[in-house]
Amino acid sequence: MTFAHPILRWQELFGESHRIRIERNRPVGEVDAHDHDFMELVMVVRGTAMHDSPAGKWPLTSGDAMLLRPGTWHIYRECDDLEVINFCFPPSFARAEWQDLLDERVRTLLRLGSGIQSTRFAEDVVLVLDTMERLDKEAMGALGFLIWTLDQFATSVSVQTRKLHPAVEMAVAAMEERPAFAWSATALSQEVALDKAYLSRLFKDQVGVAPMAYLAQLRAERAAFLLRHSEMNCTEVGEAAGYASLELFSKRFRARYGVSPSAYRKTPQCVKVFSPPDHG
Repeated sequence: MTFAHPILRWQELFGESHRIRIERNRPVGEVDAHDHDFMELVMVVRGTAMHDSPAGKWPLTSGDAMLLRPGTWHIYRECDDLEVINFCFPPSFARAEWQDLLDERVRTLLRLGSGIQSTRFAEDVVLVLDTMERLDKEAMGALGFLIWTLDQFATSVSVQTRKLHPAVEMAVAAMEERPAFAWSATALSQEVALDKAYLSRLFKDQVGVAPMAYLAQLRAERAAFLLRHSEMNCTEVGEAAGYASLELFSKRFRARYGVSPSAYRKTPQCVKVFSPPDHG
């Protein structure tokens, strides 16, 4: 079973591919295992359910919120009068043209490499979100609504931020701007003029993952987006995302998304074609 009674509230398109979409959904019964090629922020307005994901299983009630990176599968089980607000936005959000509008805590939140982060909003925040979602689009707009909610999420999880070291900031920017370049730890250290070992330690300490792990995440997310939003064949997508060969692309993509690139392209948007492991 999938979502019942989805209500598209707001949608805004920035440029050719940056789309922010906000929906109110009422899942019924069980929502099949699925993932997305976009970032998703979910906030439970009311009702209960059991949530299942690579991070484990836990009950959902009003106020629970989750931030999921592209490729993170999840399931809603035993839905009872569940109602959620879904914010869908591109993984490039924190580095797009509106990044200057984001608080440093939010930019840090969106850079973190974990597949899913969860928190619980206070009752007054839930009430504000519920009320704001019902307003006319002109009152705030999808962009403003999303930024405000991400700020509340960052506050709730107590994101610890600090200004990135200039070399780390340069390394992040270089990989984000040129993910298809043949980066290596050595090439990246030369790019920012810093010792390779020191850059790796500094990068992992400040970003949360090693430089090459961050690059792998960027490439996988770019490939997933191109598979569903371009006419490129799989070889071209792999090249555009920075993979040296189709074989390597298929191997790395399957390891992250659970299916081959061609199977991912053929599946309906947001539906995963595999059975998630049993957590026990």
